[in-house]
Amino acid sequence: MNQVNHAIALREMLIQYAVDTKDHTVSDSFIKLLRTRSAVLLNNTGVK
Repeated sequence: MNQVNHAIALREMLIQYAVDTKDHTVSDSFIKLLRTRSAVLLNNTGVK
């Protein structure tokens, strides 16, 4: 599994944790960071 797939799997686990506990402190920051990095990665590969 590559790093992007690991990040997506972790994102899903954090979302489930946030829903179950109503604690979004970690998941919100992680998802914002992942969104930013994904956009940069897509821009660098020329995918629109």
